Amino acid sequence: MKADRISWWVLVLLQTGFLIFVAQSAPHLPERVASHFNAAGVANGWMLPSTYLRFIAAFGVVFPLLWAVGLPRLLRGTPVSLWNLPHRDYWLAPERRRETQAYLATQFRWIACLTVGFTAGVHASVVQANVGPAPHLNGPIGSVTGIFLVAGAVWTFLLWRRFARRPH
Repeated sequence: MKADRISWWVLVLLQTGFLIFVAQSAPHLPERVASHFNAAGVANGWMLPSTYLRFIAAFGVVFPLLWAVGLPRLLRGTPVSLWNLPHRDYWLAPERRRETQAYLATQFRWIACLTVGFTAGVHASVVQANVGPAPHLNGPIGSVTGIFLVAGAVWTFLLWRRFARRPH
């Protein structure tokens, strides 16, 4: 139960910090924000600053909440036969189902936290790309994406490992 509360607090703190970061970065954006870039980092999509800020703020709050709230609720209503989980019959037996669902809900909140961090990194990259006369995306976006992908892979492996073996 303690991990459950900690994951909620961390998510709320990260989202609050993210919204503060977005608000504080607003004065640094030009009148037209380069918001989309091709593979070479050249801007090919633009937004008004107000539109961009609303979009990125909403994305950094709503998308993680889909992980943290929406997915656990969806799973609670999903028949056991549709779950793709190693040893599904064991982990979702009536005496363990509530505990399994609580564990997964906590894990989904941790992924939501990771998603907030990724969105903050993307926003920082966009702000940095818009500094100067010719917007170009070459800042921390590669590192941010790499960290997100590696952390997601580690999370997936740990989740799989947790359910791959039944306790004796």
